[in-house]
Amino acid sequence: MLKKLFALCCCFLFAGGVAVAQESSFFVESASFKNNEAMPLKYAYNSGRCTGLGENVSPELHWINAPEGTKSFAVVSHDPDAPVQNGWYHWFLINIPASQNNLPEGVKPANGMKEIKNSFGILPYGGPCPPSGTHRYNFTVYALSVERLDMDNNTNPVIAEKTIKEKALASATITGLFSAR
Repeated sequence: MLKKLFALCCCFLFAGGVAVAQESSFFVESASFKNNEAMPLKYAYNSGRCTGLGENVSPELHWINAPEGTKSFAVVSHDPDAPVQNGWYHWFLINIPASQNNLPEGVKPANGMKEIKNSFGILPYGGPCPPSGTHRYNFTVYALSVERLDMDNNTNPVIAEKTIKEKALASATITGLFSAR
């Protein structure tokens, strides 16, 4: 009896391991920075109190193993350490074609892609500019079940992310670090 129970437990453990491996196969990387390491200054914000800090250039991102059924992608850049409710949204890029698996550095929307205003109230990428300390900047690529998200450019960032998550088949995140200057 114990042998049968042990075998059954092993089957459940193995099956659970397979499911986790499948869920984690969607992966994002960047040639601009390594996961959980400092982001170069050129990607920092360059306006307001951060004028002259960086070049406000979006980093290169590339991803692999999007799930079957992916019809488009969306990218959200978010600072969960910002001292405001819901953190600070730095970038939304939606309606990225399913045939695309990368964004070059400094990408401009093309081929139906669209930006949503970030927490700075601007459409393009808004780079790191923490008020103090070291903050995490999550760049999340969402594989979506729809070809297009019909959101207005002025959609509230929290609602925009919620809408993206509702259509997500999977997501993959890379995190850059940036310290106040």
